[in-house]
Order: sequence, then structure tokens, then C-alpha cells
Amino acid sequence: MTTPKTRGAAIGQMCRGCIYDPAAAGTWREQVATCCIVDCPLWRFRPMPRTPPHWIASRVPADLPEGWASLPHDEAIRRIRNLGAKPEVLPDSAAVHAHDGALGTLAVMQASSSIDTPAMRAEGSQSAMGAPT
Repeated sequence: MTTPKTRGAAIGQMCRGCIYDPAAAGTWREQVATCCIVDCPLWRFRPMPRTPPHWIASRVPADLPEGWASLPHDEAIRRIRNLGAKPEVLPDSAAVHAHDGALGTLAVMQASSSIDTPAMRAEGSQSAMGAPT
């Protein structure tokens, strides 16, 4: 590696060296953006992809979806590639692993929907439980 010439390049090099896996899904910037180590002194300054979702771009840990830290890597990359929709609650990693990494229909609907109202959440949870709608 070459010696970085700017502070931003130095931070990018450090983050890339810490988290990037060329064999894993996502570009190095996408992988760095999915970093969940919010206590790292560089976390707020880490490089981002060109068009990150608003909840990642804010660089505020409270803006991350609930359950973000336990999300499998490939699913985190998929979510930052989504058009910035912030899911209300992410499925826990045990549920994702129990279904070979597949998400249930309700979780996919929540993750891909940019419109989120209490009525839609209530309707979705009733449908998911098999209750008549």
C-alpha cells in the first residue's frame, strides 16, 4: 500500500484494511458503509458509496435500523443498495439463518417499502400471523 496523501484517503485506507473482503458481496465502499462498529473513532468519517441510503449517509448511529449490527453481511449490502428505505425493524439474525438466509414476505415488504404507516404495519402483521384481513 502507498502512503495516503490526505486525511480522507488515510481514513479510507484504514477502514478498507479493517473490513473489506474482496470475496464478499459489495464494493469496498459498500462494505465499509455497512460497518456496525459505531464506537470506532473513524466510524462517522468512514467512506460511503456514491448514493448511500439516508439512514447510512447521516452517520448517526441512532438512524441505523434496529438489529443492524446482527444482520448478515449480504443482507446488509442488499439493504444499502435499496433506494434508501429504512425498514422499521430488521429480522433478527437467528430468523434469517433459520431460513437459509431468506427473509419472510413481511420483512421484505417492510424493507422495500418507502411508505410506512401504522395501518400498513398492522395489516402486514395480521397477514403474517394468518389472521383474516
